[in-house]
Formats: sequence, C-alpha cells, structure tokens
Amino acid sequence: NLSPSEVVPNQTLTIIGSGFSASATINASADASLISIGGNTTDLKAAAGTKSDKFNEDASITTDNGGNWSASLIIPINTTTTTTGTLQLKVKDNGGREGVVDLVIPDRTLIIDPVMSRVGTTVSVSGSGYPADNTKSGAETSPSVSIRYIVGSTTNTVATLTPDASGNVSGTFKVPLGATIPSTNSVRAVYTIPGTSTEITTSTVHDVPEASIVIEL
Repeated sequence: NLSPSEVVPNQTLTIIGSGFSASATINASADASLISIGGNTTDLKAAAGTKSDKFNEDASITTDNGGNWSASLIIPINTTTTTTGTLQLKVKDNGGREGVVDLVIPDRTLIIDPVMSRVGTTVSVSGSGYPADNTKSGAETSPSVSIRYIVGSTTNTVATLTPDASGNVSGTFKVPLGATIPSTNSVRAVYTIPGTSTEITTSTVHDVPEASIVIEL
C-alpha cells in the first residue's frame, strides 16, 4: 500500500508491506533486497548492492514475524520517474519475497496568463508536476525550473522558479522586447535531472498581437 499513490519526483511516500518473509531485511548494505521503480534501480536498491538513502531516510528495516513492515521512500529524480504515467514500484526482501504496487507520476503542466499580450507586458506563469522541495534525509536539492521564452532562434531565460513541497511553481515574467510583432512564441519550463545534463521540458505558447491603430473622432 502507498500513501499517497500519486507523487512527483523528490516527494516522500509511505509504504506499508505485508506478506513478506518473516524477520527479513530490506535495504541493508550487503543484503539481496531490491527496490525499483519502473524496473529502474537508479538511486534505489540493486540486489546485493549498497543501500539506498531514499529508503526510510537511509535506514534498513527488518520485517516482523508476520512479514509486515512500513517505511518511507523518496521518489528519485531520474529518467524513469520524470516520465509521467503509471509506474510499478517493486520491493523484494532479503528472503526473496516481493511485492509490487502501481504509483502514478502526474502530468506536468505549464499555464500562462494572458496567452496573448504585447512586448514588455507581465505574464503570470504557474505549473505542477515538477520535482518537490523536500528537506528529509536522502532528498535531492530541488532543481530550479527555468522559464524560457523562445523568439526565433533566440532563447530568453525570463524567470527562475523554485517548486514547493508538492512540485508546484508560480511566478511572473516579462515578454521580451525583441519578440517579433506579430508572432507566436514557445514558452518552456525546463529543469535538469541532478547529476546529469538531461533536461526535462514542458511547453506552451504565447502570442504577440499585430500592431494596431485606433482613430478617435
């Protein structure tokens, strides 16, 4: 069982297991336990590998005589968990018993308001589904989210946002003065997977209207 069952990368969830081996270990340094998400053990626990600091705040656990246990797990930020959708979380104890459960990585969103405005105007931006801010042991420093406004071949970084504990971002930016009039331009929210050069991008568009003249009689 998971709580919550929908999480963003770097967020903490609680796992409750039952039916596992009695008095078996999970996440001990040299045991044969395994923890994976979507088949990926990156930053988790590979069989007979080192323990994961994402599991139970860098501590191993021992199941009770009935094979029951509970622990926390921080969702790592990697190429698997930054792919939205349903992923299978698998935990196998040192005795070879394993349990599987589905967890959901929600879609990332990027919303701007207004979606059409002139150069130099202020636009509000918000989004969800980004890596969460998390201060627990084993969590990553939440990567900042860059808001990029693309004009032709020119990329303008117009804001840098920090996600909250639920992976939400919000802020404002100004439409670059160099934007073509009229034009439709890409607005992108971009963050980098920690320890890599892999960028995760979410996009929307912003329109700059054509010039207008109003004659008053």
